[in-house]
Amino acid sequence: MSPHLHALVTRLGLTLLHFLWQGTLLALLLGAFRWMLQDRSPRLRYALACGILLAMTLAPFATWAALGSPSLRSTLSEGGFALTKVAQGAVELQIVDLSPWRAALPLFVALWTLGVAALSLRLTGSWAWVQWLRRRRDTAPASKDYQHRVRHLCERMGLDRTVRLLIFPQVPGPTVLGWLRPVILIPPAALTGLAPDQLEWILAHEVAHILRHDYALNLLQSCVEVLLFYHPAVWWVSAKIRQERELCCDDLAVEISGDALDYAAALTRLEALRLRDPHPSRAAGRLALAATGGSFMHRIQRLIEPPSPKPLAPRAGLVLLLLLGTGFALQARHRQTPAQAPAPAPAPAPKPTTRLTLDLRHVELVQFLRILADELKVNLVVAPDVQGTVDLQYRDTPWEQILDAKLGPAGFAWRLENGILHVARASALQGRIRLTEAFLKARTDGSPYTGRKITFDLRSVPLSELLRQISKEGGIDITMDMHAQSIYSFKFTDTPWDQVLDIVLLTAGLDWEVNAAGLHVLPKPPTPKP
Repeated sequence: MSPHLHALVTRLGLTLLHFLWQGTLLALLLGAFRWMLQDRSPRLRYALACGILLAMTLAPFATWAALGSPSLRSTLSEGGFALTKVAQGAVELQIVDLSPWRAALPLFVALWTLGVAALSLRLTGSWAWVQWLRRRRDTAPASKDYQHRVRHLCERMGLDRTVRLLIFPQVPGPTVLGWLRPVILIPPAALTGLAPDQLEWILAHEVAHILRHDYALNLLQSCVEVLLFYHPAVWWVSAKIRQERELCCDDLAVEISGDALDYAAALTRLEALRLRDPHPSRAAGRLALAATGGSFMHRIQRLIEPPSPKPLAPRAGLVLLLLLGTGFALQARHRQTPAQAPAPAPAPAPKPTTRLTLDLRHVELVQFLRILADELKVNLVVAPDVQGTVDLQYRDTPWEQILDAKLGPAGFAWRLENGILHVARASALQGRIRLTEAFLKARTDGSPYTGRKITFDLRSVPLSELLRQISKEGGIDITMDMHAQSIYSFKFTDTPWDQVLDIVLLTAGLDWEVNAAGLHVLPKPPTPKP
């Protein structure tokens, strides 16, 4: 897999993983609002559920954008796992070992892709089945009298579209198909087994679906289910949308019938006709909208005993307190500093006398470094340009000797600092040493990092924006070579600006020089490949 493709797969995998908590949080939010509005209009609950599903749809796209450019993802996935954590003027590297995740993400993305492909075929098959139903030989138009009733019903409900009524024996009840050219399929038993008024009320439910554009919305809803199929919260929210949709259409049908009990009797009669059929009818698929959809008993109970609205203030206040408490907790956690919550102790540095026995054949250089770090029980930070393969066989050899033998000829160098093994081009590590010494030499009082403390949080911004922010806060002129543009994400809290500059240049692997205008940042000279 190419580095660019690997970066895209990693970014997509992280996006899908982040949606696990995002979808759960949104579903809990919908559950709280449904509890608060349980005795209110189903139209309101339907709108809220659709809004939550829309938020679920947009969340992965927002996460994808927030994760940054593919080049940044490639740096994290190929070069190391360091997150810079700065607070209270003290800088430490909080290392996050992504090895298990990096190994599992391609598999997770592959399984997600297979799931999307399978459900897409299922959705396409359902759509094809719906189109086929309209053109089957045993699908016949209803008589002119029934067609006239449907046109009259559409006029009463304010629908200025042509709706055809087709007779088809293999549907459980009246069913709406299509959006631009909608039709209503109805089984012959419904025409003969329902009284004229009852049939009109049942058809009013279907016309309500057409009036509300439910077929098109249901199609979009099914597409969201395909893309986010792996999260149970998506299916739960989708089920609630379909449930409230049927209740909304029931309310419109009751407005036509004038009596909820009469409409409930018509639904009960239709259900009895469906259950009486000795040969169960095949439904028209998930894209079809039928009068028998939703929870039948719940719909009948609601029609017979409508819920009495209760005071909204107590439940609304409880939900508001819950939301405020959650928001404050997240904000407090976001602002929490290591002084308030002690950071985990850094990994102990290995003893210089540690000797290793290794036998590796044609492995990636980065993988070799991970194995070495695991053996030494230290954290690892690898620069993005550290690449290559190694073959080695050592028995009871000091680890420093192994590193020097494999990194030196390739132009790389290593440095062990505070339990963290840094590996990069020799010039990059030397540049960090020169940069630190220059900063120290520039101090009038001889103490390091005495610049004014700054705080900023920048994600996926060009390096030039980072340097501009440091220049503005530190009061020093910083220029850079336009060819040194890259995308980075940094978060600094109450940290001297000169220390921030040190970390940024070290992370970017850049070189610098001092001139009359101030500090000039430039790309490091290319290192010839061995």
